[in-house]
Amino acid sequence: MTQQDREPGKYLNTLAFRCTPELVGDAAVHVRHFDEATWKLWDDFDRLCKKKFRNESAQAPYSIATTVLNMTSGGYVYFDPDRRAPFLASLQPLDDKLLRRVLTLTYHLALGQDVSTIDLTAPPELAMRFADTPEHKYLLAAYLQTTKNAQPSAPNWLYRTVNWQLAQQLAAEPWAISDSRTVKLRPDTTGGLVAFDDPWTNEQGGRYALSRTALTLKTLPNVANPVLLLTSRVTRISSTLVFSNTALAEQPGENHPLLEVSLNGRGGARTINRLALQALGRLEMDYSVLRAIDNRSKAEQKLLAEVAKAKAEGTEPPRFPSVHPGQVWPILPKNFSFPIGTGPGMEHLRLLHQHFTEVFDADAVPLEAREVRMSLPHRPTDPENISKAEYLRRKAEREAHPEPKTLGPIRKRGTLFPTPESIFASVEAAGFKKLRIVCLWYEDDARLRMLDTFAKSFDLNPEGLDPKNGQELQLHGDQIVAEFYEASNFLKPGPSGGRREALAATGAPIRSQDGVLVAAWCETEIPTAAATEEHVGIGLDDLDAKHDQEPSSETSASPPSTSAARTRRESSSSPRPRTTPPRWPSSTSTGRSASSMTASRTRYNPRRPDTRSTASPMSASTSGSRTGVRENSASPRSSSPRLPSCPRRQRVAPGPCSGGALPGPSGSYTTSPSLLSTPAPIRRERVTRRPTGSAGTTRPRPSNALSPTSLTNSTAPRTWSPWTSSNPDGCGTGCRTCDREARLATAPAATGSLARH
Repeated sequence: MTQQDREPGKYLNTLAFRCTPELVGDAAVHVRHFDEATWKLWDDFDRLCKKKFRNESAQAPYSIATTVLNMTSGGYVYFDPDRRAPFLASLQPLDDKLLRRVLTLTYHLALGQDVSTIDLTAPPELAMRFADTPEHKYLLAAYLQTTKNAQPSAPNWLYRTVNWQLAQQLAAEPWAISDSRTVKLRPDTTGGLVAFDDPWTNEQGGRYALSRTALTLKTLPNVANPVLLLTSRVTRISSTLVFSNTALAEQPGENHPLLEVSLNGRGGARTINRLALQALGRLEMDYSVLRAIDNRSKAEQKLLAEVAKAKAEGTEPPRFPSVHPGQVWPILPKNFSFPIGTGPGMEHLRLLHQHFTEVFDADAVPLEAREVRMSLPHRPTDPENISKAEYLRRKAEREAHPEPKTLGPIRKRGTLFPTPESIFASVEAAGFKKLRIVCLWYEDDARLRMLDTFAKSFDLNPEGLDPKNGQELQLHGDQIVAEFYEASNFLKPGPSGGRREALAATGAPIRSQDGVLVAAWCETEIPTAAATEEHVGIGLDDLDAKHDQEPSSETSASPPSTSAARTRRESSSSPRPRTTPPRWPSSTSTGRSASSMTASRTRYNPRRPDTRSTASPMSASTSGSRTGVRENSASPRSSSPRLPSCPRRQRVAPGPCSGGALPGPSGSYTTSPSLLSTPAPIRRERVTRRPTGSAGTTRPRPSNALSPTSLTNSTAPRTWSPWTSSNPDGCGTGCRTCDREARLATAPAATGSLARH
């Protein structure tokens, strides 16, 4: 497809082509797949090398074998010792005898044996198994066939070898960079391309850089074919070899790829792998290119020694000659200050794209990236979808209305807040017939914010919305109602003593009973330094109304509970729930306050006494403040019928010693996750008890699933629902439930703001 054949639109031009069977044609490679026994022998060899070098990070130097095989088999060899699928791939078939001799030399040279003493007629078992492994010839096109709605399952060796013959085909044709000039590309042993005969130079001369192009095969999401990516870059050539990590070398003979070799040694003394030189010399192969690298390294190391001597004597030190690199081109290891840039430029990339399409003609299918309009699914907060006719009708109605601003927008936006019907469905699913939201406030701003939230969430008329203290406000008929109570002494920051009496004095009905589920929505301010001046000797955390630290001398089987909020220091060290409950739509707020409301039902699991199961079907919150939720729950459901029931297992309204919303032994209040959306899955938490260090006391330890500690400055309060114990008097039948509760009743109660069960 040419650019003239494209559909109208904006396109992203990339150096990426679909790697189809037609593109690779009849290209083939030779692969040896090694079995588990061979890999184990290689692993033993690797451990011997670690022991010899006294380095656990050392590896068996298989570069000796690959360098020798590259020099003797056309330049394309890749070995992957990965245990999952070890293989040896080559472009040309490898002779079994040569492979056995190369592996024999590699094995003994790596373990420190002198090359002249190695007996090539007695190879180790590892070399024998490598040579005896059958070699398979694979056509690349067979592994690039796509299936319906699925990418081809190509093996690892395909991604390492597919660029070998593609690079040779690209190098076979001159690259036309203008109407009158062409550039010859040379393949290298990595499967890339190098403009070796046309280097870039600086204006003064003596500095060189090469154009290099890498061919990489990748798989991309939603693209059926693997994609061949061409990445062109500028490779700067260093004037010294002894400080480089890699070098390009021109091999003698025709049609041999450029040899890319890694240099060994420390900086200032790097050279070719001498073991590979020794192996090639023992095999009587032509290794003149490697010898040239070694000779240049020796000459530069000698020059460095003369420079150091001249500096010590205070004379003018000699300099490295700035001449053409010749046969060996060391690659600059880092981007130091250099007169030649690092980017080839857009015109360079366009010409390379043109060269690829000209060489492969119709088989070169570019990856088409056309700009399209993104379509997302409708979200709850998006404007409503209406037809064009309905839109025009509403628009005409607005134009004819005397006050069009009172009609609101033409397309109203949705809300994340659940509908009243879904809220009541969750309440019914929890076993209740009515939801009462008890709003506790002590500042007018908070009360107005609560009323505004109710008006927006339940579509109420805000005019005249001013219920009296204790008056029932119908939000959704008589199924969902709200009641407001002023609770200044209960919510104001100050000492924790007396909050139990302050809550009782409000007269707020906070017990869930007679089929009515009660959720408490309350708000308190963050204590400031001014509060500490009024209450000398008490810290800010102790003045926080969310923390009720009133000590209790009572001992009860009922676990102490905690508030939903927690301080900044506690939140940083305590685990949090992994999910955030759905929130109330934000309302206009002033100062540092905001609000949140949650309620839940707590169930006791008779099969696992140490398990708390909390159903959390709804929640809501508005942003900005620190809020706490206090809840009293009592489910009319009976216990699970799978175990013998306890006469005391029928759910009753919890009292002061049953872990409900009334203060427990430590003066704190029960909180739990939310109840204002569709029923959420039950979250279970195992709680273990362990000694805290003092004799006779225990401190429970909740898991990471739910945290009972408090939260500061969060729009979604982290909440926790403790297990609600029954009357410790027992049922008299010796059931497992009552036996455990009797043991808990005799243990001293944990105290403090973080005391938990």
